[in-house]
Amino acid sequence: MQDCVFEHCQFFNKHKIWKTITILGILPEELASRPKGSYDLGEFARGLLKHGAFPPSTTRGRINLIVLALEELGFTEPAPWARVIRERFLRRWSKRNLRGLLISHTEPEDAFSLRASYLDQPCDDSQPSNGMHLLKMGMVPLLDLASYPRIFTLERLRTDLPPMIGAHCAGPDCKFGPKEKIVFRIAPIPEAS
Repeated sequence: MQDCVFEHCQFFNKHKIWKTITILGILPEELASRPKGSYDLGEFARGLLKHGAFPPSTTRGRINLIVLALEELGFTEPAPWARVIRERFLRRWSKRNLRGLLISHTEPEDAFSLRASYLDQPCDDSQPSNGMHLLKMGMVPLLDLASYPRIFTLERLRTDLPPMIGAHCAGPDCKFGPKEKIVFRIAPIPEAS
């Protein structure tokens, strides 16, 4: 795990930056033509790319990511996705727990940049993965072809299969348990303008 790179968070030892990735603003059709053999795209993830609901990234350059289990965010019971990713909730949690840093939504392209740089994701069947074999991207859901909300996932379920980008339901009838791992962006709180 990479050490915290922000000068004002040296105290910060429980929640650390997990990965730094580069966002290039790649179009969905380019993302779908990923290098052969490096990772797979699940059926639902492929559908999200083809559907046209994939918004372009609003940022370019390097971003930092953090992985948090829902229980670290204070959830003790399964919760709907809408509760997990409310911007107001993420800001309040950050203020109480991160002192000067803010967790925020990931963007759809983040899943592809992260997948390309995280091919060594632990497998569920080969070693204790501590839940890291299935990561959910902390994003605003995209609508699939049936207009059902979904989020991207990074999955590595078996050693004999390549890593994959999948898509998980994120509708009101879909609950997320306290042990589930979510990837968020993390950055210093922007100064008020």
